[in-house]
Amino acid sequence: MGALLGLIFGCGLVMAASSISRKAATNSGFTVQEKFWPQYCDDVSSAIRSGMSVSESTWQASKSLPSLLQERFESSRIESEKGETFAKSLQKLSLELKSSTFTRIVHLILTAQGHNSSAISGLLNEFAQNLRADNALINEIAGKQAVTKISARVAAFAPLVVLILTSTRSSVRESFLNPTGITVVAVVFSTTAISYLAMRRISSIKVLNEH
Repeated sequence: MGALLGLIFGCGLVMAASSISRKAATNSGFTVQEKFWPQYCDDVSSAIRSGMSVSESTWQASKSLPSLLQERFESSRIESEKGETFAKSLQKLSLELKSSTFTRIVHLILTAQGHNSSAISGLLNEFAQNLRADNALINEIAGKQAVTKISARVAAFAPLVVLILTSTRSSVRESFLNPTGITVVAVVFSTTAISYLAMRRISSIKVLNEH
């Protein structure tokens, strides 16, 4: 029975270690959530339409972002005022934030900067609409991934619960305390652990950034 308990404990450790390692990887580093950028594009567009320059609008619109992002935008704005070109300071900020969406916004702003302001404003509004559509799709996929993760946990722990409940009967315990019984249990829990890890991997397919 000790071997059986050891096997169960080992399977539990594998599942727990997998979950902890994934959370640690997710929580490491600074991640910019994609949901902030559509509103940022709209704010830049509104500022341009109100008569501000492209550079002023870009820095001004950051006030709607979380405080940590505001600080980074403010640092870039100060560098720009000290003599660094607007394009260079914006590109450096893009590299610092490591957001693919913001990189596209920067490219859009710098590419369209030579055209009239209404063109930039319209492009930003259209880009914001596309971002919202993308985010809606990503949220839907994330919901399906969450269901898969829950299903994986239920499928993994159900055999444990059944085993614990049935082990309360002496006849069942005795059937496990032989080479055949231990082999069957080992195969079952090995298959369960492998299936659990496979389902976790399938449910963890990344779509852009974490929301």
